Amino acid sequence: MRIGKKLFPIIMAWGVVLSAIMALAKKPLCLPVEYQNSPFFVHFREAGYPTLVVIHGGFSSTSQAAIFCTRFAQVLGDKYNIISVDYRFSSFGGGELVDVKRGIELAQRLWKTRDQNIHLIGTSHGGYLALMAASQKQVGSIIDAYGPTQWLIQWKYVKEEQPDLLKKWTIYLAISGTSCRDLGLKFTPCLWKRSVVNPQCLQGLQAPLLILHGDKDRIVPLEESCLLAKKLRERGTPVTFWILHGRGHGFPLWKGEAFEVLKWFLEGQEK
Repeated sequence: MRIGKKLFPIIMAWGVVLSAIMALAKKPLCLPVEYQNSPFFVHFREAGYPTLVVIHGGFSSTSQAAIFCTRFAQVLGDKYNIISVDYRFSSFGGGELVDVKRGIELAQRLWKTRDQNIHLIGTSHGGYLALMAASQKQVGSIIDAYGPTQWLIQWKYVKEEQPDLLKKWTIYLAISGTSCRDLGLKFTPCLWKRSVVNPQCLQGLQAPLLILHGDKDRIVPLEESCLLAKKLRERGTPVTFWILHGRGHGFPLWKGEAFEVLKWFLEGQEK
């Protein structure tokens, strides 16, 4: 008994040491990398693997980019490489759109992923960026979750229905105004030019598209996704439009009904 009492603290100490060593040895799901001066969090399995380029919503956020990479790696990391875009603070498809396109190029050039095996997934502002990037780059498919697609509708809705939200967007709107002036455009024509449903953008959107939107969304009205689906179907672009009943803005894509639909859609693209 006495020997056991003496050995017990030693055994416990070694157990703590071994646990620490195992934790350090365990490969993290995602790692930060940089490509052409744009930052990303990545989960890399193998060159040539299908790749998900995922784009969070809201303002630029390194923590959100890291979370998106980890969450998608937990549920889809066994089948896909994952690139989460840590985009810069910008507006209307400016610098942050450059970052998204560099994410696509990272998959193409360094990871040797074929265009048809690159899938863009974006939520809210990230959905908008996914659509804008896909209108300029060849990809396999796009998943847009509650992304704004017509800035004139978005602007009118927020002014009339969400004035408190408009106050939070003061900095964003100031930067957007600067971007518009740089383009030599007044604000309203600029909103139209930077909208996904602008004919120039629609022309470039050829990849199959899944739209996910909650019918209780109080930030990006469902009307915007309805309009995008209608316009693309008129052009012959394959669109799957899935309305989640009772859901508002910001639902996650890595669990529940949204994830099941997303997984089903991706499986269909890979066949």
